[in-house]
Amino acid sequence: FCFSKDDTGEPSYELPTPISGTEYLNNNTLLGSACSYIFRRAIVGSLLFSPNISFGEDEEFTPQLFLRAERIFKTQTSPYYNRVDKYAPGELENKDKIDIHMDNKLEVILHLQKLLDTVPVAERQALNRRIAQLSMDYLINNIRLKHSLISLNRTDVERDIRFASADRLFGTVERGGDKLRIV
Repeated sequence: FCFSKDDTGEPSYELPTPISGTEYLNNNTLLGSACSYIFRRAIVGSLLFSPNISFGEDEEFTPQLFLRAERIFKTQTSPYYNRVDKYAPGELENKDKIDIHMDNKLEVILHLQKLLDTVPVAERQALNRRIAQLSMDYLINNIRLKHSLISLNRTDVERDIRFASADRLFGTVERGGDKLRIV
């Protein structure tokens, strides 16, 4: 939902043309928060949030939800306005919370990668695109929150995610030392 309010425009009440969830994932950047969408309970089925993930559980849940959706109606209308308290303390101010956040992000990426073998071929590209987006977000957050290239090279799995995702999203990636340079 919206984090800012713009009263200048009149909301459109025209129903847009529906698209599939797969098509939406292929052509749009998904806002990971499940509460940003209205959907029928029947679409959820047996899908649950992972109990062992405290940060980023929406990032794992929402793409799976979209892959199940046969029809998505994309609108510009905002049914909710979230007021952010500028004086509230940051959620990720200490090292332990940052570590949990980053570990959870990696878990989500790895879980979605495992799902690639279980989804139909048509949905694989859409899920791959979302994994690439989350991987780049993981890289940016790792640099921004941890201020460390060393933590990016913590495991081979993370390095593989980093380069595979960058290749999928941006094309050729030069792998020189600790630098990730998109060409």
